[in-house]
Amino acid sequence: MNAALADSIMEYDSHIVSQLRDQENHGQKLYIEANGLQDKIFDSELWEIFYLNNGPPAYTDSLLTANADAFKIHTGNKELLFEYYNALDFWRTGINWRLYSYRHLRNKAINIIDLIRKKYPLEKE
Repeated sequence: MNAALADSIMEYDSHIVSQLRDQENHGQKLYIEANGLQDKIFDSELWEIFYLNNGPPAYTDSLLTANADAFKIHTGNKELLFEYYNALDFWRTGINWRLYSYRHLRNKAINIIDLIRKKYPLEKE
């Protein structure tokens, strides 16, 4: 096997095994943290409304118009709201990190496939 091709495959595999696993673990922790804070801020009736309307709506403003009381937020604790905002922002950043990694992996995979095709041309059936 071509050394450059073998190196590319090994680097690709290493990226998948290490970085994506780390991203998954990190994302799970951020998701759990954001959900825990969310439970302290929002009334649970909000989720019942989503399910009664066949899942989360594309636009929550129509549900707000239908039942504004369900969207009351426990705003007495500004520190909790600040913490929730930060948790959501960290989660968003993690998702962007994942998207970047997926695009990078896709490009790597395309390059590896091209290397394989050049080194080992296959006949078309």
